[in-house]
Amino acid sequence: MVTSIFGTLQQPSPGQVFGVNAAGSVNSNQLLQKSLKRKLDRVQGYRVDLTPAETRQLAKLQDQIVRLEQRAGPGGLSIDQYNDRAGLYREANKILGKDYVDVEADSVLKGLIDQVDALLEPKYRGAKKERLDNLRKLEIRLYESFARGNTSSALARQIANVKSQIASLVPPRRMSELSASERREYDALVEKVNARAGADYLLGARKREKAEAIQASMARLG
Repeated sequence: MVTSIFGTLQQPSPGQVFGVNAAGSVNSNQLLQKSLKRKLDRVQGYRVDLTPAETRQLAKLQDQIVRLEQRAGPGGLSIDQYNDRAGLYREANKILGKDYVDVEADSVLKGLIDQVDALLEPKYRGAKKERLDNLRKLEIRLYESFARGNTSSALARQIANVKSQIASLVPPRRMSELSASERREYDALVEKVNARAGADYLLGARKREKAEAIQASMARLG
């Protein structure tokens, strides 16, 4: 689960933030997309009526965040870059009417969210599980190499490639794919996460399922 305000179900994606069509004529499909986006924002607890000035400022902040993250090395952002990004997130979240939660700064919170990620991870067996396990072992070895001082561009590309392969293998399961006991476990973890964060950082099962249904409708519209 990422900490960015532009990722995952509890937070809007970059495309969702700026609407379907900022200028020019719109067709019925685009109007429906815009309506669904507003419904999704409401479910996620975000403001739905931004002023043009706020939308421009949000776009500027998004661009700054993207450019900052593109400068990160294989070991991630430097301390200064991390602090700069946190400041940009706080400003963007303020516009969107949400509290910014710095997950990486709280090891207890990070551990709880890791438990949520593990619960939602697809339950693989056989060849897929073996491939995932091997990729994660390789990722650990690559990061150990980086920690020992290997900061080559070749290693950076290899780390990025392995992380991309892992991400493609473990998209979070939808709420409809969880058993009744898993949904209860998910809700219990979400309650702990939000209590620790002091904010509604993750959506409970019922709201998340509603958000997933809206996102599925948006995807079908293209």
